[in-house]
Amino acid sequence: MSPLNGEITFDAGGRSYRLVLGFNALCAAEVQTGKRWSDIMADAQSGSPSVIRVLFWAGLRKHHPEVTVDGAGDLIDAVGMGRAGELVATAVTSAFPPTEGAGPLAASRKAGKRS
Repeated sequence: MSPLNGEITFDAGGRSYRLVLGFNALCAAEVQTGKRWSDIMADAQSGSPSVIRVLFWAGLRKHHPEVTVDGAGDLIDAVGMGRAGELVATAVTSAFPPTEGAGPLAASRKAGKRS
C-alpha cells in the first residue's frame, strides 16, 4: 500500500476498494455528522465508531458511490475496526501532511490540547 494524495487501496470480501480522503470527502464527513473537521478528527482519534464509519464512507464515495454508510460499516466489519482506523488515518495523513500550524490535522491537534 502506497498512499498518494490521500488515496489508498484495501481488499475486503474478495474485492479491491480505493479509499480517498481528499477535500470533498472531508466536506462530506462534515455534512454527514454536522460537525466541524477538527471535532470529527478529535472524535476519530478517541476511537468513535460512528465517526470512523462516516470517514470510511466519505473516503469510498469517489470510487465507490454505491456504498452506503451502512455498507461502509459492513466493510469495516470485514477488515476489522482497527484496520479501518489505520486506513482512515493513513489516508488523512497522506492527503494533508502535518505541517506546523496548517491543515486539518494541525487544527484537530490544537482543538485537542488543554491549556
